[in-house]
Amino acid sequence: MTILGGHGRDTLWGSSPRATAAVAYMAAPGGSVATKDSVAIKDSVAIKDSVATKDSATIGIAIVKGETPAADWALVTFSAGGSRKVAVQVVIDLPHLVVESVFGIDDGRWGTLAATCAPENDRVPDTSRAPGAGVPGHCVAAAAVDAVVNRWRRGPDTPQGVRDRLRARAKRETWLAARIAELADALDDAEIRAAGDGVQAACRQWARLPVGGALRLTWPMRF
Repeated sequence: MTILGGHGRDTLWGSSPRATAAVAYMAAPGGSVATKDSVAIKDSVAIKDSVATKDSATIGIAIVKGETPAADWALVTFSAGGSRKVAVQVVIDLPHLVVESVFGIDDGRWGTLAATCAPENDRVPDTSRAPGAGVPGHCVAAAAVDAVVNRWRRGPDTPQGVRDRLRARAKRETWLAARIAELADALDDAEIRAAGDGVQAACRQWARLPVGGALRLTWPMRF
């Protein structure tokens, strides 16, 4: 993700429960985001309680489909006021939004954006760098997304398959190996299935959007 700019401060998803993701309808200066169509993910996903707390940095997100993938962008709106325009790689950033929310990773790509890019902060992180480049949570989040999405077809798409991929990733890491292994041990089957279902639901919604349409979500996904 790359920060492109912002607006003024006047502007304002086994044992784990599955619930319908909440939708954040965001207002840009002078009115709502101008898009041809807007949809929200209605499929059931689970979320770890550690992320959905009153102390979490909450942002509203409208991911807008451009003429090409390179033209996709998002309007990120902060609960304290203000918004920023962000360039996104939907194939990467949308699965990260779901998996980080469900698995309780609050220092991944979206958690970092929410914590450091609020209007009151001067710092604008370089979130376009490779995951793990200076931000440990990015590496953990990337390992989690890779394990869930399984683009390289390494093992079955089952909860145990996800855990096996996480543990294999941990063996290839050094100082983050323990945290990735701990994540694999902590996840239950329902959380893993919810993450996979949520990513698929988000991708289906995105594929159905026309150019100019917006997928409206929140970080973290709330219930």
